[in-house]
Amino acid sequence: MVTRERLVELFNYDNGVFRRKLVNGSTKRAGTPDKDGYIQIQIDGKIYKAHQLVWLHEEGEFPGCGLDHIDTITSNNARSNLRKATDSQNQQNKRKPYSNSKVGLLGVSICSRNKSLYKATIVKDKKQVFLGRFICAIAAHGAYLKAKRDIHEFGTI
Repeated sequence: MVTRERLVELFNYDNGVFRRKLVNGSTKRAGTPDKDGYIQIQIDGKIYKAHQLVWLHEEGEFPGCGLDHIDTITSNNARSNLRKATDSQNQQNKRKPYSNSKVGLLGVSICSRNKSLYKATIVKDKKQVFLGRFICAIAAHGAYLKAKRDIHEFGTI
């Protein structure tokens, strides 16, 4: 496990960006994005997520739990954009529907009983909560957004 001292030895750091210190005194931006857009950096043969390294650099320790990118942009690793979060809290900050969504709106699906209606649901305390059936997908999404603002403390919509 990398230490803060080793991190400082190998990299210059500025507002979420690590630059590897080179032998000739120059620097090179460190890291490459993974398939989900998270920047990953290899140190001493081990791969780390850059946002975890930011936490180590700024707070002196690894977070010990998950980190949430407040603006949901996984490559924005500025310390001001990171906060400790459980998996459940991290999901509360979701802004886009899953890629397999047939409707394309967060919290909205086509009603299984009546295909001409849309159903709005939200997850609270690991349980799905039914918000209603709507004739319009936008109305269902509106109900979801209202509920999200009321019950998801980590949501930023």
